[in-house]
Amino acid sequence: MIIELKKLEKFLFLVKNKEIKEIYIKTDKFSVIVNKEKINTNKHLSIDVQKNNNLKVKNKETSNFIRQNNRNIDTNTSKKIVNDNNELIIEASKNYSTIVSPMVGTFYQSSGPNEAPFIEVNDIVKKQQVVCIIEAMKLMNEIESEVNGKIIEILVKDGNIVDCGQALMKVQPIN
Repeated sequence: MIIELKKLEKFLFLVKNKEIKEIYIKTDKFSVIVNKEKINTNKHLSIDVQKNNNLKVKNKETSNFIRQNNRNIDTNTSKKIVNDNNELIIEASKNYSTIVSPMVGTFYQSSGPNEAPFIEVNDIVKKQQVVCIIEAMKLMNEIESEVNGKIIEILVKDGNIVDCGQALMKVQPIN
């Protein structure tokens, strides 16, 4: 069974932001169980794709990077990585926090066409500092940083359309 990682990330993002503790979805082809109380962002999240097409989301009790068959995992790619046991591994990185789009819209780095960008790579941001704008239905929505940190990478180009749950920036947390 092939799982589109981007769709799975969107699903998990939506569940995370709702007041849902556990969700179970079953179709003809697969079933998904997500329990937010059992998932800790400091641990690894793995998805077992079983031969009978059941899909289970569970917590891995490891703290190092998971390497299966000498494959490194980058959480911000849409690659589908499945090992020989049909296990797809998604890893929550301790090195950075990802700012994601809460909606579909157009990404802007500044408040206007000839204005300076809110932030650039290597800038230090504070929690709740505006880092970009998402325009949706002619409304400008300010997107704020959720952590104090340093901008490592801006993943979207100015003026590009973004999806709900799409990664916008990587921020290295600073205590």
